[in-house]
Amino acid sequence: MTLSLRFRALVVVACLSFCSCGKKVLSSVCMPNVSSEVDGITLMVLLQPKLPDGAIVNGELTSARVWVVYSNRRYEISRRKEGQGACFDFNPPIPLAVAKLSANARPGANQRPAVVADRLATLLSDYWYLAVILAALLFLFFKRSGSAAEEPGAAPRAEQTLLISVLPDLTDELEKLLTSKGEADLAGQVPRLRIVDRCRCGDDFCSTFYVQPKPEGAYGPGHRNVVLDPRVGTLVLDVVNEEIAAIEVLYRDDVRDRLHALLP
Repeated sequence: MTLSLRFRALVVVACLSFCSCGKKVLSSVCMPNVSSEVDGITLMVLLQPKLPDGAIVNGELTSARVWVVYSNRRYEISRRKEGQGACFDFNPPIPLAVAKLSANARPGANQRPAVVADRLATLLSDYWYLAVILAALLFLFFKRSGSAAEEPGAAPRAEQTLLISVLPDLTDELEKLLTSKGEADLAGQVPRLRIVDRCRCGDDFCSTFYVQPKPEGAYGPGHRNVVLDPRVGTLVLDVVNEEIAAIEVLYRDDVRDRLHALLP
């Protein structure tokens, strides 16, 4: 996974977590000198000034049961003792910034962003747990994707298989040997070659690798070998239709060790 993709994933997780945890809601009202057994009518009078504009406290005259109606939704109130006073909890929490428009009014261009933001805050106040779950799933997904690429046996990333990155000394050697042999076109291909697999014959002296998919059987028509004269070991190129397909490397322990590390 590239750094930019990891950064975007972290931004998504951070935004979801912030939205779910930073929602603007009123979850309760606490009063230090009010009994939790206060009657419904008194409670309605005490609560009304503490609620957002447009909220209406309602209740049953025959009991202490009280609720709030706000933005066409009903919020039940539960009581609990808090020290010398009481707290009155709203279920679900009341969103503090619900934009209200009259039935005949049409939102102008400058009102729409605020309306959308307020509706989003309301949605998150009711379903905050979904945002948390989604953030957790995204975090686990990107963490798993990042670690999977580093597991033993996992396919190397594209930048890791570029020959010039994996074996820079061999790349330079191939370019020089091909140029001196009069194979300038092949020499020009070397810096762009990518290792797709290595020979798995099991011989300790073999460090052959493929820069094109390994064929089933022989290469067939259009194939030729280009034998080079390195100072150490043996170098033979398999060229198919004037494109390098494989590089046979023998008796080069440094190349073998690097290939085995890259492609176990």
